[in-house]
Amino acid sequence: MREMEEIFSLFKTQRYTRCLNILKTISKSSVLENYLWQNNLNTVEISLGLLSGEINKIQSVEDEFMHLLQKKRCIPVTEEILVAELCVVCNVITCHLIQGICPVDQSQVLLLPSIQKCWNLTKKEGNDHCATADIETKRGNLIHGLMENLMSSALSGPLGSILLEACLRWAAVLLLNKNPERASKILFLVDAQSRTTNQEEPVSGLLLPLEVCLLGGEACSPDASVVEEVHLLSALCLFPVESDKCQGHLQKLKTQAWLPYTKLMEAHLEYKAERYMEAIIILSATTALPFKMTKRLTALHCDLFGKCLSQLNKPHSAIQKFREALDADFSYLLPLYNIATQYRQLGLMEAELEALNLLVTAIENREMKPESSESIFFQHVVNKDIGLTQALFYLAQACEIHHKYDIAAEKYIHLISLINNNTFEKMRGCEMLNIPSISDIYRSTIVSLLKAKKYHQCEVLCERVLSCQPTSVLDLSSILSQHSQEPTHSQETSTQARACMGSFAFGNRSSQETSIEECKVSCSQGKRKRLASSEEKSDPRNEGQMEMVFVHLYKAEAQVCLNKIEEAIESLDIVLETLRNTCSSSESSSQESKRQRLSSDGAANPGTCSPGSVSFWREVGHQASHVYLCLGIRLGRQNKLTDALHFLRMSLQMEKENLTTLYNCVVVLWRLDRQKEAAVMWCKGRQLDIQGDSFQMAGVIKRKKAAIKDTQGNDTPLEVKATVADQETLRLDVQCLEFLFHWRHGRVYCSLMSDVTKPPEDSPQLVVLTSEQ
Repeated sequence: MREMEEIFSLFKTQRYTRCLNILKTISKSSVLENYLWQNNLNTVEISLGLLSGEINKIQSVEDEFMHLLQKKRCIPVTEEILVAELCVVCNVITCHLIQGICPVDQSQVLLLPSIQKCWNLTKKEGNDHCATADIETKRGNLIHGLMENLMSSALSGPLGSILLEACLRWAAVLLLNKNPERASKILFLVDAQSRTTNQEEPVSGLLLPLEVCLLGGEACSPDASVVEEVHLLSALCLFPVESDKCQGHLQKLKTQAWLPYTKLMEAHLEYKAERYMEAIIILSATTALPFKMTKRLTALHCDLFGKCLSQLNKPHSAIQKFREALDADFSYLLPLYNIATQYRQLGLMEAELEALNLLVTAIENREMKPESSESIFFQHVVNKDIGLTQALFYLAQACEIHHKYDIAAEKYIHLISLINNNTFEKMRGCEMLNIPSISDIYRSTIVSLLKAKKYHQCEVLCERVLSCQPTSVLDLSSILSQHSQEPTHSQETSTQARACMGSFAFGNRSSQETSIEECKVSCSQGKRKRLASSEEKSDPRNEGQMEMVFVHLYKAEAQVCLNKIEEAIESLDIVLETLRNTCSSSESSSQESKRQRLSSDGAANPGTCSPGSVSFWREVGHQASHVYLCLGIRLGRQNKLTDALHFLRMSLQMEKENLTTLYNCVVVLWRLDRQKEAAVMWCKGRQLDIQGDSFQMAGVIKRKKAAIKDTQGNDTPLEVKATVADQETLRLDVQCLEFLFHWRHGRVYCSLMSDVTKPPEDSPQLVVLTSEQ
C-alpha cells in the first residue's frame, strides 16, 4: 500500500523513470493486482514516451491495453474488478484522443460494456433509484442515459471517481468529433456529481492525464482536479459561441500550467468582441508567468497581440509582434502572412510581395505535420496555419493588384496545377483565409494573361478550358513557354460583310434575370464543363454554360488583339446566342414562378431576385462592351470604318456611359463624313447645351478653348484610341460645338438668301416683251 502511494505521488510529479523502477519491483499476489500492475506499467511507459516526444510508442502500448481489457472482461464482476476495467478503458480512450483519431462509435464500443456492468452492479446492491430508472434504449443515447442515472445515484469511493473520469473522457470524445452540445450535457452531470464525490480517495489504477489530450503534454500538473477539468472542457465546448459562459468557466481555472492556454482563449474572446485593449492586457499578463511557455504558444500569443495592434491602427508595432512570433516558432507561418497585410496597409508594395514570396517558399519547404497529432485545444481554439494554396493565391492576387501581370499569371497557373494534382495535404489551411472557386481562379489567370499582353497563351488556355481537357503541371507550364510573348501579325482577314449579330441590350433585363450559380469543379478530375454551342439544345441555365460566357469573351478579346477578326466574331456569336437563350428561358420561368408564388388566399407573395444574377448581367455587359470596343478600334485602324462603326455602336449600347466608346464612335462617324450626326451624338453624350442661342454657344466654345492647355494638337486629325485623355475630349467638344455653330449660321444664311431672291406674292410682275410683241 505504501508503494502504491509513492507511485501515485511520483506519477503526479512526472517522475516517470523512478515510478517505473518501483513498479518493476512490486510483487503480484492476485489476478486483480496483476491486472492493475500491467495497467500502471503501460500508463507509465506511455507517459514517459510523451515526455520524451516519442509518440510512436502509443500504438504498441495501446495494443497491450486492449489485450489486458479483453482478459478483464472474462472474469466475474466485482467493484474492484470494475474499477480496474474502467481504468484500462479510460486509458485506451485517452490514447485515441492523444493521437487525434477517436471516432464516437469506436469509443462507444469500448465504454458501453463497462458502463452497463456498473449499472447492473449498482442495481444488485439495492439502489432503489437505479432499479426504477428509465434508461433510453437508443444506441446514440444509451451511454448518456446510463451515465445520467449513475450520476444521480450518488456513487462514492473509487467507483464513483472512475465513473467521473470515464464521463470526462466521453465528453472529450464528443468535443473532438464536433458535438459540443452532447458534451456539455455530460459535463453538467459530472459537475453536479463532482461536488459530492470525495476526490481525495484515488482509484486503484493510474490514469493518463486528460490534460495531455486537451492541451498538450506540457500542461500536466499535479494540482489539476476533476472540477477544474470539468471547467476546462466546458470552456472548450462553449468557445467561441457563448463567450460569457466560456469566460465564466475560464476564470475558475487556477492551475498554473494551464494559464498560457486559458489566457489565450480569454484574449481570443476579447478580440472577437472587438475589445482589443482588453485582449492586449490579458496577453501582457502572461509574460509574468513563473515558467517559460512553449514555442508554439509564444508564437500564438505574439500573433494575436499583433492582430490587436493592427486593429488599433498601429501597423509598425503589429509588424514587430508578428516578427517576434516568427522568431519564436518559424514553423507557424500565419504571422508572415499578417506581416504582408500590414505592408499592404502601409503602401509598401515591394515589401508585401517579398513577404508573400517568402511565405510560399517556406510552406513548400516545411515538413507537413499530421493534423491528428494536435491537441483538442489547438484543433478547436487556434486557427490552422496558412496552406500552400492560400499563400499562392494571395501572392498571385497581390501581383495582379500591383500590375505585375506576368508574375500573377505564373502564380495562378501554379495554383491551378496544385489543385488539379490532388495534393490535399497542401490544400489545407486556415479557415479564416478563403480562396475563391476554381472557376474564378481560371478567370483571374486568363485576365492576367490578357493584361500581360500574352494573347497567344491566353487563347490556348481558353481553348483548354472550353474543350474540357485535363490540365496538368506540364500542360499549364507549357502555356507560358511554347508561345512567344509578342503577338505575330497574321495576314489581315477580310471583314467586308458584317457579322449577322443582332444588338443585345444588357441593361434592360431586370425582369428576366436568372440566378447564376457557382460552377462546381471537381479537383480530383481537373476538368471543366464545356459550353454547348448554339446548335446544341442544352439547358440555358446550366451553371457551366453561363460560366463559359466569360471564357468566350476573354478568348474573343485575345483573338482581336491577335488580329483574328473572324474567329473573334465567332466567339461573340456564341456568347450572344447563349444569352438570348437564357433570357427567353428566364421569361418563361418567371411566369411560372409568379403562379407558384400565389398564396392560398389568392394574394401574390413578392418574389425575390437573386442578387448574383444582377451582378452577372452587369459584369457580362461590361466585358462584352470592352471586347466590342477593342474590335471596333482594331477595324478603325485598318480603315474598315463601316464595320468599326457597327461594333462600336454595339459596345455603346451595352455601356452607354463609356466615354472611350463614345469618342471612338464619333471619330468613325466624322471620318465617314457624317459630321452632323457625329457632333449631335457627342454633344448629347457629353450633355453639352446646343439648344441655346449663338451668344451662349460662343461663350461655351470660348470656355472650352481656354481649358485646352496644348493648342498644338488642335489640327491633328481624329483617330480611334484605346484610351482617351481629358484634353482630347475638350478638343472634340470644341470641334463639335464649332461645327454645329457654323452649321446653324450657314442654315440661317441660306434661309435669308432664299427669302431675298424670292419675289413677294403681291408685288407687281415685270413683263418683258419681245420685239415681236
